[in-house]
Amino acid sequence: MKGFRGKINDRQFAKLRKTRNQEAAEALERNLSHIAGEIVASSATPSEAVEACQIVAQAHSLGEEHTWRLIEKVMAFFHEKCGREIVP
Repeated sequence: MKGFRGKINDRQFAKLRKTRNQEAAEALERNLSHIAGEIVASSATPSEAVEACQIVAQAHSLGEEHTWRLIEKVMAFFHEKCGREIVP
């Protein structure tokens, strides 16, 4: 956006920035959901899943907030997985 800033007014720039931030947040949520699904598929227990979350978070340099979001998603997916396995 460098250089582009001078060609639009403040209102347009703020709207564009808001849209891009929203798109980035949505992409992050999709990526976290995908990673959480992969972790749940390869983990036998919730503790294994949390350990995998920590390894993934460290490998991808996720901040604390995103790491907790990943753990929340993994636990939700794990709960769904266990529910499906119990119900015939």
